[in-house]
Amino acid sequence: MMAPSRQLADRLRTGMFVALVIVMTVTIGYLLPHHPHIALAVAGLAALTGLSALEPALLPILLLPVMLVAYRASGVGSNGVTFADLALALAFVPALLLAPRPFSHTLRTLLWLAAAYFAAFALSLAANPYRDNLVEWPHEVVLVMGALIVGWTIGRRGFARAGLLLLLLCATAMAVIVVVDGLLRYAKGHFGPVDPDLFFSGGKNYLGTTIGFIAVVCAVHPPWMRLGRLATPLLVLFGVAIGMTQSRQAIVGLAAAILVAMLRRGEHRRSALLPLVAVPAIIVSVLTLREQLRSDNSHNSAHQRVEWFTDAINVWRDDPLFGAGQRWWYSSRFDVNFQPPNAELEVLSTTGLIGLAAFLLFLIGSIVVTARLKSTYGTLALAVLVDRAVQGQLDIFWLSVTASLPLLIAGIALGGHEKVVDDARGTAVDIADDRQAANV
Repeated sequence: MMAPSRQLADRLRTGMFVALVIVMTVTIGYLLPHHPHIALAVAGLAALTGLSALEPALLPILLLPVMLVAYRASGVGSNGVTFADLALALAFVPALLLAPRPFSHTLRTLLWLAAAYFAAFALSLAANPYRDNLVEWPHEVVLVMGALIVGWTIGRRGFARAGLLLLLLCATAMAVIVVVDGLLRYAKGHFGPVDPDLFFSGGKNYLGTTIGFIAVVCAVHPPWMRLGRLATPLLVLFGVAIGMTQSRQAIVGLAAAILVAMLRRGEHRRSALLPLVAVPAIIVSVLTLREQLRSDNSHNSAHQRVEWFTDAINVWRDDPLFGAGQRWWYSSRFDVNFQPPNAELEVLSTTGLIGLAAFLLFLIGSIVVTARLKSTYGTLALAVLVDRAVQGQLDIFWLSVTASLPLLIAGIALGGHEKVVDDARGTAVDIADDRQAANV
C-alpha cells in the first residue's frame, strides 16, 4: 500500500504537470496570431509533453541526439545557449514530474551530493549578485541534476539499451566524419588537430571528449547492450577519431575509463591488452606536452594553460571564501577573460574555498557511490564518471555537452540497474505467490 506522503507527492507532481500543459496551451493561443511558426513549434512540444504522461521516457529519448549538439541556438558569449542545453532543459521538466519513483539509493545520494554543491554555489551568488552568476546557477542545475534525472527516466522505463544505442549511432557518425576529414587533410599535408566545421562542432576538445564518453559504453561492453563483435571495431574507430582530434584530455580520460572497466571485470588476461590500447596514446600526449613546454612559443596550449592557472589563482585571491562568481571571465572586473581549463581551479575561482570543498565532495562522492554497484550497470556509471573526473583536470569543466553527457549516461545506467532489480524482485514475489497457492 502506498504511503500517504507518497500519494500526496504523486498528486502534486500530477497537478504540476497538468498546469504545465495548460500554460503551454495558453502560450500557443497568445503566439498564434503574431508568431504562427513559433506557436506551431510550441504546439508540437506540447503534444510530445502530453504524450509523456503515457510514456515519460518519450521526450528524453527523442531529444537525445540534440543533447550532443554544441552549436549555439541563440546569443554569444555570456548569453549563449546551445541546442544541447535547450534539449536537456525541455526533457528535464516532464522527466522531473513523471520520472519513475522511488529513486534508487544511489541516485538519491548523487542528487544530495549535487544539492550540497549548489547550496555552496548559492553563497557565491549572495556574495556576487550579478546577472551572469545568477543565470549560471539554474544552468548548472540542469547540466547535473537534470542530466541524472533524464537519464534515470530513460533507463528506469526500460530503454537503457535503446538510449545508449542511439548515442552510439550519433558518436559513430561523428567519428566517421572526423576520420574522413582527417584523411583528406593528411593527404594535403596538414597534420594538425581535426575539427570539422559542422553544425554539431564545438572544437576539437568537444569532439574528442564527446566521442570518448560514448566510447566508454564499448569499453565496458555490458552484455545487456548486445553489441557482440561490434564493440571492438567501434572502440577502435572511436579511438582513431579521438586521436585525430588530438584532444589529450579525451585520450587520458578514456584510458582511465578502460582501466576501470577491466579492473571491475576482473579479467586479468584481457587487462594485458590495456597497454596496447591506452599507453601509446598517453605516451604521445605526454611527449606532445613536453615538446610544447620546451618550445619557445609562448602561445601554445601548454604554455597558455600554465599562464591561465596562475591568472585563475590571482582571480580567486580577490575573494578566497566565495570566489569571483560564475562567468567572471565575461565581466570587466579583471584584466583577464578566460574560462580556467581545470575543474578545481575553475570552481575555486568562481565559488571559492566553500564551493570547491562541496564540488570535491560531489566529484569524489559520485565515484565512491557508483563503485558500490556490483553490476555492469554500475561499472558503466563508474567508468564514465571516472573519465569525466580525469578529463576535467585538463579542460574546462562546466561546458554544455561535456558537463551533462557523462551524467546522462550514468543516469541511464542507474535507471537500467534499478529496472533489472525491480523486475527480479517482482519475479521472486510471483514465484513465492505461486508456491503459496500450490501449497493451499
